[in-house]
Amino acid sequence: MTDDDDSNRCCWLLLLFLRLLLQFLLLLLLLLTQLLCSSCSSIIISLEDGRNVRLATAMSKSWNSFRLRP
Repeated sequence: MTDDDDSNRCCWLLLLFLRLLLQFLLLLLLLLTQLLCSSCSSIIISLEDGRNVRLATAMSKSWNSFRLRP
């Protein structure tokens, strides 16, 4: 086995580790978002124009504005 094979194996293992770490962090973010949205559905915020909006509704509307359109 050559040094190139060892370095390629190390590179692939590092990429695999980083990919698994990223997937774990995304899953953790998803779970935290679900917990936040379930707990903030009862929180009501007041907007500048005097309207009262639930925090979960405001978060979902802001998320929709960032969504990519085809």
